[in-house]
Amino acid sequence: MNKFSVKSLLAICVVVVSLTGCDKEGTMEQKVAFINMEEVLTQSPIGQQEVDHNAKVKTVLLQAENQAKETYQAMPEEQQQKSRAADATILNQPVGSGTKSCAR
Repeated sequence: MNKFSVKSLLAICVVVVSLTGCDKEGTMEQKVAFINMEEVLTQSPIGQQEVDHNAKVKTVLLQAENQAKETYQAMPEEQQQKSRAADATILNQPVGSGTKSCAR
């Protein structure tokens, strides 16, 4: 092959390679989507399940608080302080640290 045919072959290859992406211009567009996570969490079945579970937990905790208040009223002041300190210790323990925790 002579120099002219090699140069022309090289030029044709460069043109073909550079033109191959031009027909896919529409598919190369980037699409951006916005997801409202608050809406997903409140309207999805799993999100609704969590809302229901949290409502049940809140109800149990409020009942326990009312029950503790009633119990504390019948105790002398010194015993109330000891009981409150013991309750606070139990409530402030990390979940799964060996004590019984709320199970679903």
